[in-house]
Amino acid sequence: MTQSSGKRRLGATQIRMGLPIKWALFGPNGNLLLREGAIVEAEHQVESLMRAGAYYYTGPNLTEYNPLAPDVAPVSVYELVCSLIQRLASAYECVALGESLDATPAKFAAQIEALVLDIQAFSHECPGAVLGSTQLIMHAPSHLVHALHCAMVCEIAASKLAWPPQERVPLVAAALTQNIALVELQKTLDRQEGPLTEEQRLQVREHPRSGVKLLHQLGVDDRLWLSTVFQHHERLDGSGYPRGLQGKEIIREARLLAIVDSYVAMTRPRAYRETLRSRDAIKELFKQRGQAIDSRLSDLFLMAVGLFAPGSLIRRLRGEVAVVYAISPHPEKLVVSTITDTRSHSLEKPAPPVVIDITEVSGVLNLTDYEKLVAHMGQIWPDPLSLQELL
Repeated sequence: MTQSSGKRRLGATQIRMGLPIKWALFGPNGNLLLREGAIVEAEHQVESLMRAGAYYYTGPNLTEYNPLAPDVAPVSVYELVCSLIQRLASAYECVALGESLDATPAKFAAQIEALVLDIQAFSHECPGAVLGSTQLIMHAPSHLVHALHCAMVCEIAASKLAWPPQERVPLVAAALTQNIALVELQKTLDRQEGPLTEEQRLQVREHPRSGVKLLHQLGVDDRLWLSTVFQHHERLDGSGYPRGLQGKEIIREARLLAIVDSYVAMTRPRAYRETLRSRDAIKELFKQRGQAIDSRLSDLFLMAVGLFAPGSLIRRLRGEVAVVYAISPHPEKLVVSTITDTRSHSLEKPAPPVVIDITEVSGVLNLTDYEKLVAHMGQIWPDPLSLQELL
């Protein structure tokens, strides 16, 4: 897997006295410590940078071989997912800041298209890891995580349907931008504890139409991308919006996105709505099979994420708490990493992933109820460059 950029921990051997450093150095909170080209002239400066946990960012250099120092930790899948969220935020910022639409289109479209290609690559290399890491990120802006989560699940599900990569691009792009007309409202809903107001409900109902209009202004002219955004709230029985389309009037991409969008909305934490566990959310979707949503695509979706999606928190029969680690091709099996002992005391580090029978699950836990327990699970999945999923 080719990595376009990465956050790297600075090693003491990477600094040479009296020579300019190759990168800008940052502290753990993102504060700039030294600019690129600065010269370190004393040993105590090196020690100070080490104590501060200095980081730098590196990208590909086609003319130089620059291996990582032995003491540099690899980038985790969690960090890769965080970088995707940051990049999506940057793309959305073009719209939020009201930049001139004459200058924005090329920038916006390029950012979304680059994101789609990276999502495809990461989802192919380690599908369980990217889904699990995304599920465990609870405090990022919900509108960004929701869009990214939907895009990843759409990519994985459509891949299982054997759709060619290029045919999946408009679907994933639509998942990333399906709610582009609701960005400001979603920020409000993140803080809102009560139900939607009538004005908010009207805005929600019109967002597929207004979203397509905004994407047109942003230079998006891919008809399949735009149609998927427009139709993602339509339902087979005509109960959807904005046009009340039925059956075959709804394109396959919009049918799949409708399932994924509903599932992610039910499982992501939201202030104004109770979060459902993965298994319960799938049961809710299955109640609508053949009526509001596509039966065949629903079955495929279950194959893509499993009854217990990666990142789900379960309790084993002996009392240990575990995180679902990967997607298993066998419905009766789970790949899990145990994170507590039988008394629910946190382990020093997650146990290596193992395959267990689904009958060993005694209960499904709500992530928001165990926030402190999963707060440091960013490293549960190893370096994606060497990841071997257990299947």
